[in-house]
Amino acid sequence: MGSAIARFTEYARAYAFVLILVGAAAFEWAGMEMPSIVRSMSENKMHSALVAFWVSNMIATNCLNTGAFEVYFDGKLVTSKLASKTLPRIDAVFDGIRSIRGK
Repeated sequence: MGSAIARFTEYARAYAFVLILVGAAAFEWAGMEMPSIVRSMSENKMHSALVAFWVSNMIATNCLNTGAFEVYFDGKLVTSKLASKTLPRIDAVFDGIRSIRGK
């Protein structure tokens, strides 16, 4: 479900960018009255593009977040937040690396 929402936000961002760049011309060409939000987006292109980019990335990132935090050393797992349900302490990470190195 999260990946579908993330994909939808990517499409919405692309649609917003198209509205920002050619919205006014598209409504004029179609002979339709331009909605006030499209007019505002056209007048403030940079601000609208940054907001669309920031909001869509925030939503997509939160939908795809798994909560994983894993530390590997030489291809071997040192610690995993998914397995332990807690963030590792730095001394535990160094101890894990030392045990992998054999020292």
